[in-house]
Amino acid sequence: MKDVKSDPDHNFLSSLARYGEMAAVHLWSKTWIMLNTEHNEILSRNQRSLLLPHGPWTERRRVMHPLLSGTVLMTYGDWQELESDVMSANYIEDAGLCKGLEDLQEVQTTFTNTICTSVIDWFPELDRILRFLQPWRPYWNKMDQRNHDVFNTWWKPVKEKFGSGTAPPSFVRDTLLHENTKFKSDELDAMYLTMQLIEAGSGTTRETLNIMVMAYVFYPDVFKRARDEVDKICGSHVERLPIMDDMENLGYICALAKELLRVGFVLNGICLSNECESSDEFRPERWMNGHVQDPLHGMWQFGGGRRVCVGYRLAFRSVFVNIARLVYCFDYAAWTQILKFCGPTDEPFPIKIRNMPIFR
Repeated sequence: MKDVKSDPDHNFLSSLARYGEMAAVHLWSKTWIMLNTEHNEILSRNQRSLLLPHGPWTERRRVMHPLLSGTVLMTYGDWQELESDVMSANYIEDAGLCKGLEDLQEVQTTFTNTICTSVIDWFPELDRILRFLQPWRPYWNKMDQRNHDVFNTWWKPVKEKFGSGTAPPSFVRDTLLHENTKFKSDELDAMYLTMQLIEAGSGTTRETLNIMVMAYVFYPDVFKRARDEVDKICGSHVERLPIMDDMENLGYICALAKELLRVGFVLNGICLSNECESSDEFRPERWMNGHVQDPLHGMWQFGGGRRVCVGYRLAFRSVFVNIARLVYCFDYAAWTQILKFCGPTDEPFPIKIRNMPIFR
C-alpha cells in the first residue's frame, strides 16, 4: 500500500506488466484483480454512467448512441474543423483563453485524482455503517456539492431557454428534455449525462494535445516525419489546412494520435499495459499495421466490449485533425527544464511551452 501511495509515476503499478494480462495485488484487506471505485456514488450522486449497473446504463447509452455515431459524424466533421480553426487562431492571438474553463477542468481533474483514494475503496464494508458514523463522508459531500454547482452553471441557462421556448436545436432540447423522446429519467440524470458528454468531448482531447506538445520537445524526429507527411498532402507552403477527408492519406498522423493516446493515458495508473513491445519507447510506427485508423485495434484507451466509449470515433477524429494542424502550423520549444517525458493529468500543466507559428 505504501508503494502505491508514494509512487506518483506509477512505477510499482507498471511493474505488474511482467505478470501478463492480469495480476492480483493484495492491498490491506482486499485482493485486487481489477481496479474500481465506490466513492464515485458520493462524488457524482451515482450519476456517472460509465460505472452504473446494466439497467440505468442502458437507458443512458440508448439516448447517447444516435448523437455520437453513424452519419452524424460527417456533420460533426465540419464543426470539428471549424473548432480547430478557432483553436489555431487562439494559439497565436490569445493562448490564455482557456482559463475561462478552469472550473470545468477542476471537476474533471478532481474526479480523476480521487479514484482509489477513499477508505471505502479499500474497505467496502465500511459503507454499510450509519452515515453519521462515517467521518469521511462530509469531505466527499462537500466535493460533490462543488461539482454539482459547476455542472449547474452550465446546465441552468440551457434549461431556462428550453422553458421559455428560445433554446436552439441541441441534444438537450431535442432528446433529453423533449416530451416525445421518452428519456426514462429525471432532470438530475439529464444534467449529469449532458455534462459527462461535455467533459468527455473536451477534457480528454485537451489532455492528449497537452501530451503532444510535451512529446514534441522530447521526440523532434517523430514530429518532423509527421510534418513531412502533411506537407506532401497539403503543400510545403501551407496551401491548405489538413481536413477530415485527409485521414486515409495521413497514416502516420493517425499512428501518432494512437501513440499519444497510449502513452498519455487520461486516467492514472494503467498498469497492465504489456501488449506493446518496448512499451517505454515513443514509437508511432508500431501502429502502422493496417489498422491505423481504428482507435480500438490494439488499444484499450476507449474501453472495450459493450461499454466501449460511445463517442470513440468522434473523439479520435477530433484528436486527428487537431494534431495534424498543430504539427503542420507550429513549432514548440520548452521554456522550462523538462527532466522526463510524462503523461500528467493535473492542472496546471507542469512545464511552460513556447509555441512558434510557422510562416512559410
